[in-house]
Amino acid sequence: MNLILSVFLPLLSFVFSTIAFLFTLKNEYNKKFNLQLQVLDENISEWKIDRFSTENPDNYFQYRYRLFPNVVITNNSSIPVTINSFSLNDRYKFSIFTNNAKHYSVTIETNSTKKDEITFYSVGKEKKIEIALDNNNVLKPVITIAPFESVTGLLFFMFDESLIGKNTITVYTSRGNKEFPLTISSQYNSVAQTGYAPPL
Repeated sequence: MNLILSVFLPLLSFVFSTIAFLFTLKNEYNKKFNLQLQVLDENISEWKIDRFSTENPDNYFQYRYRLFPNVVITNNSSIPVTINSFSLNDRYKFSIFTNNAKHYSVTIETNSTKKDEITFYSVGKEKKIEIALDNNNVLKPVITIAPFESVTGLLFFMFDESLIGKNTITVYTSRGNKEFPLTISSQYNSVAQTGYAPPL
């Protein structure tokens, strides 16, 4: 009996020690910075947007293109993480200071043509794609994500030259930065006849 106990007790102690070690190891692993970003759109398009107002121009009138990727960001860590800002190709920023408009559109077919300062209209209908941005569908920094939870919404970028092809989104957080690939596959170009003159 004593022989059995002398063998069994150390073995039992070893098993419990191993379980405790694995549990501690798992806890430490779960504390590591682990952020994932998934793009929900099958095809991402850049928009060369309509421009309508000379008197009240878009805040970013100097940039012709807009991008609105729809993403899910997941915090796979047992510690909360705060997202401070995003960047596209380490150049174009989306942060708390970004003042995007509430509505953007691209006219892809128009019923008007302009010649010698005269606008002519046909009987056909215009075709547009439009998007509305608000606090419910935009992931505007600063964003805190609880442990093992996700947030979903639109990001917003503006840029002045086409970025069709492979790009990189960088997420800047309280626990470090992480890069994710983003491929822009197509483009919508505005054909609206507006006579818009950007500010000097």
